[in-house]
Amino acid sequence: MSESLAFSSLTASEKGKLRSELLWELSRMIQRYNGGTGDSIQVEKAEAILESMLYCVRVYLESTPAAEKELHTVSGGELFRRGLGKVENMVTEAEILYREVVNTRIPTDLISYNITLDEAVPGFLRPTIRSLQRTKTVR
Repeated sequence: MSESLAFSSLTASEKGKLRSELLWELSRMIQRYNGGTGDSIQVEKAEAILESMLYCVRVYLESTPAAEKELHTVSGGELFRRGLGKVENMVTEAEILYREVVNTRIPTDLISYNITLDEAVPGFLRPTIRSLQRTKTVR
């Protein structure tokens, strides 16, 4: 997690605060995931959720002109939620583009073209969409 939060402009104290806020958000998500019945999940699942959260934070900060300011003034949980919104929009745009490509596909016997459209892209989008739906359920 330290490497993922290696933002050059943050002091050690600010990094610790951001880390703490993200862990608090992770704890909140785990409790909701468990239906409020406890805060225990497999370590691997918690690590995967945290990595997803950090990815969302990075996506948001990379898309924001005032990233440095926001990094210092916006809570870690809010950075995650804003980033999740960005990622959701990106996946929606990819789905729309994919439907356009399928609707205008070229009739061909080219195996790699057909496999890409029929299997590879849906194979990527399905788990990504399911993962986002699970995240939305627990946030």
